[in-house]
Amino acid sequence: MLRSTLALLFCFSTTAFADDVAGSEDHPLTGRWEGSHIVGYDVKDFDEVDVPFEAGDEGFRKLEGRVTRISYELPDAASGVAVMRGFEEALTEQGFAVAISCETDACGGISYDVDQFPIPRMIVDPFDYRYLTMTGTYDELQTTVTVLWSKDRLQIGVIEGEAFQTRVIPAEEISASVIETGRAAIYGIFFDTDAATIKPESAEAIGEVAAFLSAEPELDVIIVGHTDNVGSLEYNLGLSARRAQAVVDALTGQHGIAGDRLQHAGAAFLAPVAPNTSPVGRALNRRVEVIAQ
Repeated sequence: MLRSTLALLFCFSTTAFADDVAGSEDHPLTGRWEGSHIVGYDVKDFDEVDVPFEAGDEGFRKLEGRVTRISYELPDAASGVAVMRGFEEALTEQGFAVAISCETDACGGISYDVDQFPIPRMIVDPFDYRYLTMTGTYDELQTTVTVLWSKDRLQIGVIEGEAFQTRVIPAEEISASVIETGRAAIYGIFFDTDAATIKPESAEAIGEVAAFLSAEPELDVIIVGHTDNVGSLEYNLGLSARRAQAVVDALTGQHGIAGDRLQHAGAAFLAPVAPNTSPVGRALNRRVEVIAQ
């Protein structure tokens, strides 16, 4: 079993075992199945790999990024069902979502096409294998994890791609959004964790909000802070209100926007724009909104 499931799964990032291939280590995102040892190991800082997201030949996508491939020899007592379910559940708790999870015939011949180590580092029985692709965010990077099991072998692939980025919306787009919908979601305003202190890298986004307000001198607005769902509702209501107040203070103190044009409020996680079940979703929900009065 995965030792204490998540507790041990994520603590093996730099651990080496006597039976492992020299120079190898577990990926910190996935860890290893208890009792297994590494028989194949390869890391490329940048590479491209074809990854199945659906069964059959047409279900592959070409991904680019840092590619880690690790092959394990499993203990005799490990069953394919338990191994695959363990990794799927552990990654799900990390906010990852299943793209494909299949067994042998239902995979449509995936075992012949995936990027895998040659024998004996990876041995796939085409009549008895399981495959899993999951996607999510790891270390602020869009990440895909693949898991291939057959008999006493398990190969894990981790493809770490582009960073999750928030685009700073120019003043003209803020204006268009407010005119059309009455509101505009502002990304690129960053705060210290669990605090209302605005980080210096937020200057560009706040400057665009100020430019919008300067171009619309007759418009009064409410600055609303939004959080993800980490923590209690009461706590996040207070935090989001303090963050909204900090933005108002920056607009009045640094950009000369009249204070009587601005109100502030905190909505916590009561108005999400994405599910809070993944790191990307939570990042989208952490935002500031400008709402026309």
